[in-house]
Amino acid sequence: MPDNLRTAVDRPDLYDPKINKSYAELATYYSALVDPARAAKPKDKPRVERPMPYVRDSFWSGREFTSVEQMQAEGLTWSAGTAGRRQCRPLGGASPLSVFEAVEAKALLPLPDKPFVLARWSTAAVGPDIHIKVGRTLYSVPWKLIGRKGRRPLHRHHGPGLPRGRAGQDPRRTRPGQAHGQRRLPAG
Repeated sequence: MPDNLRTAVDRPDLYDPKINKSYAELATYYSALVDPARAAKPKDKPRVERPMPYVRDSFWSGREFTSVEQMQAEGLTWSAGTAGRRQCRPLGGASPLSVFEAVEAKALLPLPDKPFVLARWSTAAVGPDIHIKVGRTLYSVPWKLIGRKGRRPLHRHHGPGLPRGRAGQDPRRTRPGQAHGQRRLPAG
């Protein structure tokens, strides 16, 4: 349940919020549901926000970390020990770790084999020279797509996605702004 932050929610709405495309792809990849809190309704998230002062005062207070790895290792130790074993009134006096192991751990799905690759989205139109411009690079596309326009993902290792799975020519052999050959044009 995120806030209605702009990087996650493009248009807040109680029943049908418009989620940012990249954020929605990330959630879909990890089989997660994005259900943003209502805009300007701080009482919607008290259960999520309530533990933050405890984490701040118990874990962060007085500690200094020399690396991210050290911080992560100490965070795991603190979560399983200090925070996980404390008595919690909202859980009927049970410890968060025992409730997690008894109820939630069984419901978790395994992580995918490969990490999520973030796509950069771009709006492009296929010009009469059968190229689309994404960033500073021109991509050659099939001539039948001349005049078509759309918002397409550009992955780090691939060209822009096009209708029906067609992909643009690999731009790595050209300088930015340089066009590819005209071999995709129809004969004649």
